[in-house]
Order: sequence, then C-alpha cells, then structure tokens
Amino acid sequence: MSKVPSGYFLTDVMMYTDVLFKGRLLKGAASKLQLAADEGVKLKKLVQAVRNLWRASPHGNHPHVTELKNLMRPSPRKSEHGTSDGGSGGMETLKEL
Repeated sequence: MSKVPSGYFLTDVMMYTDVLFKGRLLKGAASKLQLAADEGVKLKKLVQAVRNLWRASPHGNHPHVTELKNLMRPSPRKSEHGTSDGGSGGMETLKEL
C-alpha cells in the first residue's frame, strides 16, 4: 500500500533527525517542535507531489507492481456482510496460491 505518511509521523521523523544531527538541523526562533511540524508539513506535500507525478508518468505502471495487483481480490469479509466491509477498511487480500 502506498499512502502518504501522516504529518505527525513526519514531525517525529524531523525531531529524530534533529537528534541525529546533534540539534543542528532545526534552528530558528520557534520551538524545535514547531519547526519540526513546519518541516513535516513540507515533507508531506513533497511526498504527495512525487507520488502523484510517479503515478501519472509512463514509468508509473511497473510490471512487477501490476503483477502483484493482479494477485489481489476483494476481501471475503466485504462479501459476507453485504455492503459493509466488516471492519476491514476496504483492504484487499492475496489470492490463494
């Protein structure tokens, strides 16, 4: 599944990266948390843009990914419970091999 990471996760990544750089990454008048949150938002937008560009490109349909997608089928929980997805969140499962 290729989802864009949450802003909270990316804020944590920025905070941890600042620790790895011994506090030299996030500098400014605001608190480290605010700076990390600001950078996390920028990272999220960047990841979204790259993901959209990749999906729209001719190289976005990789043969291996397409092959793996063909192995997917609807969740059995969805069909058992009618219109409800049974709490699976619309996730799909691999076909029996």
